[in-house]
Amino acid sequence: AAQLVKLRPKDAQSHLALGQAQLASGKFEEALKTFDEASALNPRLPALRTSRALALVALKRNSEAEAELLKASQENTGDVRPIAALADFYLGDEKTLGKALTYAKQAAQMSPNSAAAQLLAYLSVVQARQGDLAGAVATNQQLLQLDPGNVTALRNLAILARDQGDSAG
Repeated sequence: AAQLVKLRPKDAQSHLALGQAQLASGKFEEALKTFDEASALNPRLPALRTSRALALVALKRNSEAEAELLKASQENTGDVRPIAALADFYLGDEKTLGKALTYAKQAAQMSPNSAAAQLLAYLSVVQARQGDLAGAVATNQQLLQLDPGNVTALRNLAILARDQGDSAG
């Protein structure tokens, strides 16, 4: 990726690729700088804001990361990645689990077989642990509407039914 940037210094996509490589290598400050260089060349590049937000999260600059993810979700309305990243971001704080659930549902609707759908199934478990059994059931039923063969949702519903004494369920 570094060689690509040398060959194509004015290409935002090259800088994005380098930033993503730096991010994957744990070089978060360098990645953030590289993402800023890519943004100077093309601020509307798909995946740029989401990648930049991931670097900000790694640097524990959460308010900036949240703002980037929200902008990414608004700019690229058909892209599931910022929506799924928002779900994951909000999952990190018990106070924002409602937001995590909202974004996970949105991402699962956009892409029923995505990691967001699995996140949605996990969030239903969190709902159940918090005592919102009806919400957990509804979340799993929504997931099954999106993906009728989702084994995790089926298993979650079976566990919820068992825990409520509904052996037939």
